Parts: sequence; structure tokens; C-alpha cells
Amino acid sequence: MANSVTFPTALGGDGSTVTDDADPTTGLANGGHRLRFVPALSQAVIMSQTAASKAAAAAADRQQTGLDRTATGQDRTAVADDRTAVEGHLADAEARIGSTQELIDARDAAQTAQTGAEAAETGALQAQTDAEAARDAAAVAGQVYADTAAGLAATGDGQYFKTPAASAEGFLTLYRNDGGVADPIDTFPSLNGLAAAIQAVNEKTTRLNRSFSMRPYNGESLRLDFVNQAFGQGSALEGVSQAYGFDEVLDFSRASTATYFDVAGVLQTAAVDEPRFDHDPVTGEALGMLVEESRTNLVPYSYDLREWESTNISKEASSASKSSLPTTSLSILEGVESGSASWVRYQSVFSSSTASGRVVQFVLRFLFDGSDTVRIGAPIDSNVSERWWAVIETDTGNVDSVSGIDLGNVSSRAIGDGFFEYTLTLDDGVEYSQDVSIRVDIGTAGESEPVELLEVMHVSAEEATAFPTSYIPTNGSAVTRSKDDLSRTIGEELNQSAVTFFVEYRLLEAIESGAAQISPFSVTGILEVTGSTTPGKFNLWVNNNLVEDISGLTGKEFKTSVSWNGSATTLAICGTSTSAINSPSISQGKRLDVGGTPFASNEQAVHIKRLEHYPRAMSAAELEALTA
Repeated sequence: MANSVTFPTALGGDGSTVTDDADPTTGLANGGHRLRFVPALSQAVIMSQTAASKAAAAAADRQQTGLDRTATGQDRTAVADDRTAVEGHLADAEARIGSTQELIDARDAAQTAQTGAEAAETGALQAQTDAEAARDAAAVAGQVYADTAAGLAATGDGQYFKTPAASAEGFLTLYRNDGGVADPIDTFPSLNGLAAAIQAVNEKTTRLNRSFSMRPYNGESLRLDFVNQAFGQGSALEGVSQAYGFDEVLDFSRASTATYFDVAGVLQTAAVDEPRFDHDPVTGEALGMLVEESRTNLVPYSYDLREWESTNISKEASSASKSSLPTTSLSILEGVESGSASWVRYQSVFSSSTASGRVVQFVLRFLFDGSDTVRIGAPIDSNVSERWWAVIETDTGNVDSVSGIDLGNVSSRAIGDGFFEYTLTLDDGVEYSQDVSIRVDIGTAGESEPVELLEVMHVSAEEATAFPTSYIPTNGSAVTRSKDDLSRTIGEELNQSAVTFFVEYRLLEAIESGAAQISPFSVTGILEVTGSTTPGKFNLWVNNNLVEDISGLTGKEFKTSVSWNGSATTLAICGTSTSAINSPSISQGKRLDVGGTPFASNEQAVHIKRLEHYPRAMSAAELEALTA
């Protein structure tokens, strides 16, 4: 007969049951422990915490009844004793956890403690009434003060006093008067604080369980799932054993704000040092964490084109229907029926010497079809031969034709709510006679009907090459978005003698004719996978030496894995592998860069989906299957 453990709700559990058989809904056998063991640990600890909390509360209530002004010096000792008792309960429960039988022992211990707490509950009810009266009396008597200044004024050197806690997570804070300075000793948690802490633990565990259900556990000791925002870690011996929050396992910084799309397809702004978990603006699909290099938008007014030079254009503000950015408005442009061309222009965005290979981006919505087409481009207005246009069909949003630019240098996509994003890349290696402007034409000379009504959400001209990045809003001057710096300090998950790293990621721009400028992960000077100047080629560097490469890769989606067994290193990308007799030596404490590279010349724009560390070597066949 199978042994079972049930976590009663009356004792703080969630009512769930765990068994040591292969039952598909409760069993730990046959792989079931990957889904149920960590939650079972959590439930046992929560039950222990519930019992310990009630016992501690009853003890605290009885002690509070006898407090008076002369007994304040005993507070610190009482707090230390209570903490030792609670920690003893928790340590005892945690020491018991490790197998099904130990879970039973932990549960029984929690039930015993709960029984004792219930036995004291009747007396505690009266004690609570008395304690509340004593608390009020203590406040009047000077034991609880409105602030530290009042507490210091009412106590002598070495004495203790309490004030209301500064945060909602706390109830009271205990201070010691240390020569007239309030030395904080500890803060008693509030019910809200305890509930929030338990909720946070449960949420992290739930996310990790969801990740395991979508991608089964395979013995890894580190799982960073950026799609589900689930993060788990353990030692090299035990594998993933605990769920963590993002900032508990990763280091991240960015010196500026940055934009991303939320699950509803609305453009949002992430604060300084806030990670961006990006989404497809049309489908809402989670794309992972967006990691980009630094970029500058040289257009001083990216959304308010009322500030642009114009001819025969009526300009007004519109509601920010696709964006929740902190902007005053988007812009609506309407051509004036005059028999002449209608356009807006921002002059001299690029100098003649820096325009080569630059990227220009427009995000537009066509509100009604008064004109069949709209032209967007980066022309030199005084030289007809140097005008680069893309002609857009307003009824479909499709690129109808181009002029002065190769069609392959123009891309478009729908981003929802009727908005379209257009990207133009100027020809590389071309000499320009004058500075380059950006311009939108919404009517041509000789038209007798009203011309296009156009809503503009964003325009950018980036000080970079090869591909566009996330939107950089501006309002009066050029703006630089800082680089995303994502890393981890390698810890106990590492097996130094045999290791496998796996990363899944998505490039913002597909590898076709451009170089694969991406380093999905690297340990500087020891192990790096980097893009090459050859299109679709990835290089593997070990100990600063190029040992192998894989070529002929195209597209946006990539899975990459590197493994070594102490003598040989194997690289696999998208189901193709190559090996070399060269192995790195990585130790705990080394920095693992994720979606970045130490080479400043390599441009970065990537959605990191998953990164995993396996404390074992894998064969070429295993790596090919892992990355297929």
C-alpha cells in the first residue's frame, strides 16, 4: 500500500496529497517528484510556520500582559528566545524533509505543535484581550512610541523601545537606545507581511512547476526560463531543488528607461534597471527577455510631428491608442487640398559622411483612404537622384514599390490596432552628396481629392547599423537608450569537470545577408559563442582560441549548446554539432554573460528565452537532439 501525506488546510496546508507511488495526480514515483516534491516541501514548511507562529503569538500575548515600564529591558531577550524557538521549529522541519517518510514525520511534528497551540487558544483569547489592554497601557506608559525621537527621549542608554514599523510588511520595530541613537534590533512582521512572503514563495514555485510541465526536467542544476519568468537552482549533485525570483539568481542593469510590448500589445516603458519581458504586439506571445545594445534615436521629435517642417499639412494631436508611454500625444497628419504636394520633413538627421548603412523606422496608422499611397523615405531633397522612397498602399499597409533603394532593404510588419512598422536601411558604402533628411509624403501634386489622414506613433533614425531595435521615444532632443547588461555569477550549480550549457534565443532581425552578431552566452576569456563577420556563421572560442565554427545558419530562432568532458568541447546549434580537442576550466565565482558579449563591435538585439546548466557532459547526438 502506498504511503501518503496530506497537508490539511486547518493546519495551514493547501489540502493536497502526495503519495510514494506512481499515481498520475499525487505520486512522486516515475518522475512525479519533479512536479510535486518542491511544492510538498513548501507545504511542510508552511505548516510548521503556521504552528510556530501561533505558538509564538500566544507566548508573546502572555508576555505582553506583564510588561510595564520597568520591564522594557527584557524585550530583547524575549525576542531572541522567540526567534530561537521559531528557527528551531523551522530547522527541525527542514531537517526532516527529504523523502516521503520524512514528509510524514514533518507533518506529524507540525500537527503536534498545532495541537499544543490549539490547547492554548482558549486561554490565548482571553490573553489577547488582556494583551491588547496591556499594549494600550504600554503605549501610554511609554513602551510604544510614535517615532524614534519620542522613544529616545523616554528611555535611557541601553534600554529598549518600540515604534510602529515603517513598512506595511512590519507591525512594530524594536530599538535599543545606544547613547542617544536609535539602533534597530528587529521588526515584528505584520499579517500582511507574512501573507505577502508566503504568496511570493508560492508564485515562484508555481511558475517553476509550469515551466517543468512545458519543458520536462532533464537533470539540470540551473533553469532560467525567461518566457515563463520561472527560475530554479540547485547544486551540481541534487539538480534544481528550489524556485527563485529573477533578482535572486541574476544580475541586471540598464542606465536608462526602455520600451517593450506587454501581453495586451501596448507599448510600455520599463524603468531604469527594470528587465523587459517582451511580447508579440499582435498575438501576445511571450518572447522572453529583451536584451539590446545601446542605441541613439537622432530624431528629436519621434512622435510629435507637429514640430517637423511641413508643406500643405494640417497637424494635430491624437490619443495614444497603441501606447502607454509617458507622452502627451501621437500625431495626426492630414494633407491640405491645394494641388501641391503635402509632406512633413526633419532635415539633416544623418550627415553625408555617416548616413551609409543607417536604419530609419516609421510606425504609422492609416485612418482613411483619401490617397492611394503614402511615401516614406530618407531623401536629399535638393538632389532628385538621391531620394530613397518606399511607397505604401494605404488600404493594405503593404510596400507597393521602392525608389532609389533595394526592396530587400525595406521591411514591414503589422503591430496591431491598424499600426504598421516600416524599416528602411540605407545602402552601405554609398557616398552621399549632402546631409540626409527623413520625410513623409501623404499627397502628391495635382490631386483634387482630400489626401491621406495619417496617425504617427513613432519615427526613429538610429545611430547604428544592420537592424532596428526597440522604440526610443524623443521629445525635443536625441535620446540614447543604454545597453542591457544581464549576467550571473556561477555558483554551486557548476560541475567543473563536466558541464553543458544550453540557451534558446530569438534575434530581432533574421540572419540572411547580415552577420550573426550575437553572443548568446559567454564566460569572458574562457568560453564564448560569437557571431562572425561571415553571414550565418557562429564561432566557438575556448580559452581565447577559435576552436570550431558552424556556418550556413539563417532565420531568427536559435538553440545553442556547448558541452565539455574534461578533454573535448562540443558545440551544437540548431541540430548541427562540431567537436574540438580543447576544454575550458570554469570555476565558481566566474561571470556568465547572457545575451551579451565582451566584444564592443558585436551588436546585440535578442530575446533570451531559456538558459540551462547541466552538471554533466553530453554527447554530440544528445546536443543535436537538445538543440533541434
